[in-house]
Amino acid sequence: MADRFRVIVLTTVIAVLIWAFAEGQSVRTQTMDLDVRFDEGAPTRYIQVLDSGWTGTVRTRIDGSNTAVDTLLEAIRGPIRLTGGVDLPGAPGEHVLDLRAALRESEAFRGIGVTIADLDPATVRVLVGTLVERELPVRVELPEGQVEGSLEVNPSTVRVEMPASFAEALSAEAFAIARVSADRLRGLEAGRRQVLGNVAVELPPDLADANPIRFEPGSVGVALTLRSRTASIELPTVPVHVKVAAVAFNDWLVIPQDPFLRDVTVTGPVEEIERIRTGETRITGTLELSVDELERAAREGGEATFAARFASLPSPLRFEVEDALVRVRVERRRGEPGGE
Repeated sequence: MADRFRVIVLTTVIAVLIWAFAEGQSVRTQTMDLDVRFDEGAPTRYIQVLDSGWTGTVRTRIDGSNTAVDTLLEAIRGPIRLTGGVDLPGAPGEHVLDLRAALRESEAFRGIGVTIADLDPATVRVLVGTLVERELPVRVELPEGQVEGSLEVNPSTVRVEMPASFAEALSAEAFAIARVSADRLRGLEAGRRQVLGNVAVELPPDLADANPIRFEPGSVGVALTLRSRTASIELPTVPVHVKVAAVAFNDWLVIPQDPFLRDVTVTGPVEEIERIRTGETRITGTLELSVDELERAAREGGEATFAARFASLPSPLRFEVEDALVRVRVERRRGEPGGE
């Protein structure tokens, strides 16, 4: 009885094993989406897909035993990476990739024993290129006229990794730009050297279409001195004009003994001082004399001293002169009523 039971158990186990083996070897068709990605395979190589419709997803139908298909499904839980120089061409130039052949040679499919029955897309165009490194100086661009003295950039160069074709066409005088806006200058103290940090670096326009492109650092520090918002100019001589009331103009003759003020210093906004320097704005002193002052001068012998003024209206300019006094000769005009 015991021997018969052992025979039944052994027969059952053998039958199950045969069934399991047969099930594993049964042919199965499986449709799946593969996430295919391209790895350069070398730090100086780049791979660029030229087909605009490429998304990285490949619709695939495979045939194989249940065991082989299950093994493949386990192996492709993540992206399938095709490497340049291994699964893909490594030589520079444009290539049309046969994805079926590339996938068969990939680590995920190799040796599993499945057949790739269909692919969509079946091919993809790629460009394999070489990356080279160039070092470019950094030039600072600032709002005109707001900074004085020298500029210091730290670091003074950037390292740019670009396709070899762009490097060959790039001028030897090419430079990167650190652009400082007027907003960044607001609030800085004029006349004192200061450092602006994290000024973004821009690559030259000739590299605008370069892809891929990498550079570092992405920002620099710029040491600068903000130009003082005020300036001064010293005028050796300033002419003096006489101003009298209209009702007294025909009655009095006023003659300055020296019609100039000497060594006048004018201080004010940079723009205003520059207009004086170029002659666009002319500075004059003014003697504003009332009728009472004229009559008093005439009674006291015809000579008097008055202080010249520079501006009767509100002005951003400030004037300094050691001696603003002007001595004048005052006479009544002859032939006029009340004259001599």
